Amino acid sequence: MTEKRLMEVRGLLEEVLRSMFPNTEFISLRVRPDLDHYGDEILRMDAFYRGSDAELDDADRAADVIIEMRHRLRAIGETAFPSLRYRNPDVDRWHVPS
Repeated sequence: MTEKRLMEVRGLLEEVLRSMFPNTEFISLRVRPDLDHYGDEILRMDAFYRGSDAELDDADRAADVIIEMRHRLRAIGETAFPSLRYRNPDVDRWHVPS
C-alpha cells in the first residue's frame, strides 16, 4: 500500500470512528497494513483516546464500527479487514502516540 493510499484509508477510518463515537476524545489513529495468520490482508489500527471509555464499552456499537469501516473501505476498493484496538496512553504508557 502506498503512503498516499494509507493516508486516504486512515482519514476514512478516522472519520468513521469519530462519527460513531462522538463523545470520545480520539487523539491519534495508527493504521498499518499487515497479514493475518491465514495470510489475508488486514489493517491493524490503534485508536488512541483520552478520558472516558464509556462509549467504547458498547458491544453493539463496537461491532457496528467494524461493519461501517468495512463498507466504507470496500467503497474505495480496499478489501483488507480492519482490526481495531483502543488504547488510552494515560493508562498504557508504553504505547503513547507520536
